[in-house]
Amino acid sequence: HREHQQRDWRSAAAAFAARRRPGGEGGQRARGTMDAATKLPDHLRGPFLQELEEMQIRDQFKLNTRLGEHCFRDCVTTFRSKNLAPDEEKCIKNCAGAFLKMSRRVAERFSEIQMQEQQQQMQQLNPQ
Repeated sequence: HREHQQRDWRSAAAAFAARRRPGGEGGQRARGTMDAATKLPDHLRGPFLQELEEMQIRDQFKLNTRLGEHCFRDCVTTFRSKNLAPDEEKCIKNCAGAFLKMSRRVAERFSEIQMQEQQQQMQQLNPQ
């Protein structure tokens, strides 16, 4: 029985991570998964949330790796020395900077939407 419960929270965590990926249904379903997490028994909630956190760390690591590969592929053109040429270094800084700006804006926008939805839920629960 415990093995079945562990499989349930692991599959819920995997579903949560999949929904966070670009092209997934994103926020709506992800929040549903988090709402479901609050309904898990205490002895399952901790492992579930820990698995989610580990998945988020892995996703962030993969994202950073892809960023490095993308910027390297686009910016590094010569292999004459172990150091980057000044134009390559500038290109990598611009590439990474643009990515970080975009990531920050996406996170801010997601947070804004999440707050709006929470406010709507509160208004529905407490109509005036």
